[in-house]
Amino acid sequence: MLRIPSFLIAAASAILIYIGYAIFSWLKSYKALQNPAAAFEAALDKLITAGIKITPGIQETDIFERWTEKLADYNPLEALYITLGGSTQYEPYTNFSDSCWHFDHDTIEGERAYGTILENLKRISNGDLGFQNIIDHYNDDEDNKAWISFELYGDKYKWDLDLNDDWVDSYLFDKIQDLCRKYNKKRRLAYLSAGQGFVISYLTADEFNKISEMTQLQLKLF
Repeated sequence: MLRIPSFLIAAASAILIYIGYAIFSWLKSYKALQNPAAAFEAALDKLITAGIKITPGIQETDIFERWTEKLADYNPLEALYITLGGSTQYEPYTNFSDSCWHFDHDTIEGERAYGTILENLKRISNGDLGFQNIIDHYNDDEDNKAWISFELYGDKYKWDLDLNDDWVDSYLFDKIQDLCRKYNKKRRLAYLSAGQGFVISYLTADEFNKISEMTQLQLKLF
């Protein structure tokens, strides 16, 4: 009797699960395109119920317009979560939500590129990650060096970072996660992969589980 190696069975199962999820996501996106207003309201209601907060004063029409642009690549919930990590397209470029932040990996260019990351992590943590005196340096034209320095709870830090064109050194997020552990934070940095970026949030274990279970978003910890 022919015996199939267990690793082949596991690999085939993983592929089938991936294909099934892809088909499921496509069907959701297809249905959303048939009745986008209803799909949008359903997704928004589910995310709000899961604990995602919308910035006061934000118009739903602004979110809706950005959301529809993403439906070709993501299911309605994923598309909305990614959208909420962004901002309005007009000044003063108000963030849709302070519960999450959408960050593209290839947006590192010039001074304040890394400083902006810390400022946004401070924002979505509601100041719990209270970075102060943030100074960054990124110069791939002259000294070919990148670093960031800051203070947190009276401690001073300066981290050297790798340069790779305009791609972020993602090790930065691992080091910040280490600080969350060092200072015994109840929350941790979590992310949802989104193309060549991710949507970052700052969650307790209960919040992480609630969002994951209610929305089926594939959240992970750094």
